[in-house]
Amino acid sequence: PQAATEICQFMAATKVTEQQRWVCVPNWSIHDEKLYESVTRLARANPGLLLHYAQSDLDHRRAVTGFSGPFDQCSQMAQMLMEHLLPRIDLRNHVGVHPRSGALDVLPFVPNHPRYAADPSVFEKVESFAGQIFDSFGIPVHLYERSARSEKPRDLPMLRGQLGPVD
Repeated sequence: PQAATEICQFMAATKVTEQQRWVCVPNWSIHDEKLYESVTRLARANPGLLLHYAQSDLDHRRAVTGFSGPFDQCSQMAQMLMEHLLPRIDLRNHVGVHPRSGALDVLPFVPNHPRYAADPSVFEKVESFAGQIFDSFGIPVHLYERSARSEKPRDLPMLRGQLGPVD
């Protein structure tokens, strides 16, 4: 997604190169005017994490958060955000102009350097965390693009179309 690309460009410009770093850009089906305050508070509890932004949009009824760090810190932050935001999202009355597939629409983990993308442990970490999400919250997880295990659907817009309506 474009937000992940912007964060990677920011990281390159600010020379964030220590350790293997990941960019995580969860997209939520919620509008929350106090999102930035909540995310900042959670990020402070997560050492080694860089918070890049937290933005909410009324027209889209969508919030995008962006942070980077070692995989364990990024997955911990994502878990904390899910615990904070998922109970507050009710899709039965959700309106907004952006296509979505659920309360947590996407949760991309992007290695900040191409050499990490070729590492097989990348897919193991992502798959393991996807399983933890399902076990903890009971929400389906669909891996897409490079994380997909089958040839279809790999493309996010195609996957959204195949999911059908959210009840």
